[in-house]
Amino acid sequence: YYNKYIQGCIANMGQKKKLKKKFVVKKSANKLYQSEILVEIEGVSEDKFKNISFEFASTDDPGVFTVTGKLSGIKMDSFNLDFKHLLQLQFNNVPITKICDTVKVRVNLLIHFLNKQFHL
Repeated sequence: YYNKYIQGCIANMGQKKKLKKKFVVKKSANKLYQSEILVEIEGVSEDKFKNISFEFASTDDPGVFTVTGKLSGIKMDSFNLDFKHLLQLQFNNVPITKICDTVKVRVNLLIHFLNKQFHL
């Protein structure tokens, strides 16, 4: 039943109004940290979070987001984030995960953030 539910959720994401432009949400690491979504960035102290931002962008593939990290406006790293994988982690009661080599986030709060920003 769970897999059918996930497939239904992903299918519904794809049926939302398709925008001609990709939708992008930009948040500073500091704001993500204050809202407790961001747990840590390995090798970076919390006082440096104000210089780091993340851009979450929708893609043509439903449930997949491109996340780009920037340091003082300079692109540092970019990777894809699969919403289905986050839902699977949530189902398995995994509270914290790495979304790339150095960034740890709280699974439930990241799911809530993405739903709020992209699907409501």
